[in-house]
Amino acid sequence: MGVPIAAWPMHSDQPMKGFLVTEVLKIGLIVREWEKREELVNASTIETVVRKLMASEEGNVIRKRAEEFGEAVRQSTEKGASTMTQTQSGEDPTEVQNSGLSSYMYSCGNLTNHEVPIVMVPFPAQGHLNQLLQLSCLISSYGLPVYYVGSATHNRQARIRANALNPSDIAKVYFHDLPTPEFDSPSPDFNALSKFPSHLQPSWDASMLLRKTIASFLRHISSKARRVIVVHDPLMSYNVQDVSSLPNVESYVFNCISVFTLFHWLSLSGGISMQHEEELLKKVPSLGRNYGR
Repeated sequence: MGVPIAAWPMHSDQPMKGFLVTEVLKIGLIVREWEKREELVNASTIETVVRKLMASEEGNVIRKRAEEFGEAVRQSTEKGASTMTQTQSGEDPTEVQNSGLSSYMYSCGNLTNHEVPIVMVPFPAQGHLNQLLQLSCLISSYGLPVYYVGSATHNRQARIRANALNPSDIAKVYFHDLPTPEFDSPSPDFNALSKFPSHLQPSWDASMLLRKTIASFLRHISSKARRVIVVHDPLMSYNVQDVSSLPNVESYVFNCISVFTLFHWLSLSGGISMQHEEELLKKVPSLGRNYGR
């Protein structure tokens, strides 16, 4: 937060996020233009961008803007935390007492009826896993029991790659490993023109077979708690649909795509005029090229 970004978009919504960072927010530089995505990026190219960010007049401006942006986000987060603290001090009995536990690794057996556990159901791709893990750490910091539900492989991946999170915060989250059907694991094709990670498709297909397993877990945890909150990735909606059959369980969608990207996608597909300068609009990545060549 507050650090300049060297953006290197490759596929999906990344080009639009790169555009947001470099052209709209102006808190970073692009490593490789999206139109040149088929060209090789070597170490010297990355070094040039990093040096420009850290030791140039343009970099000084970007770093200052990034710091200001980071401070604004911190203030917004603190304001939200203050609001939540006030809510917890009122009549909502969702605050969890630690009871002297040396660890915050909750299991269903630790739950008491007055507690409200939050169950996170991420889609098994890094950009989705990491965002819900960050949200999990934020929520658990208020003393609420948080369950991060996924396969053992993807839960481990989320923990290992969470470099920006405090390990003590991650330790407060209970990772519940779900048994996952076997699936193929082909090697990535580094010569493919499209950089979309299609070699991960088998694991994504396998994740769509977790409905019964997740439903079983929700039934069990809902029998222990007064109320259960499920926060899931939009791509996992099929797997959590049985929430509707559990009277004390409610679900919410967490959209991992930035609001900026979502707005532009809807604008482009719906023919809605976007309020940007004409020259800036020319740089907006097209919808059709983000997932393919």
